[in-house]
Amino acid sequence: LVDDTRIQASDGTLKGTMYITYPEASSEFQKRYMQRYGEAAGVAADTAYDVVHLYAKAMERSKTTDPQVVAQAMHDLRVTGASGEIVFDVHGGVVREPIVQVVD
Repeated sequence: LVDDTRIQASDGTLKGTMYITYPEASSEFQKRYMQRYGEAAGVAADTAYDVVHLYAKAMERSKTTDPQVVAQAMHDLRVTGASGEIVFDVHGGVVREPIVQVVD
């Protein structure tokens, strides 16, 4: 994963590198994270947060902890989390528009 910290630490060695990223976490999530932990949220903090909440919501809805039943319940959910809208495709992948960036 590439973020500003890694780019700065690379001391120019990543210049010209292309990478894929996704839209930033919601400003509300970033603000609450900073207030709680005293530092900026890491590159995947919003996604990790969303996964935990999505899994909990799917368990609640399916009334079980059976992984296959919970997975199906997750696929049936459509929620907006800290990382944006979460929708699954028929293969179980999250549908999300990536952003291609080049390190300057």
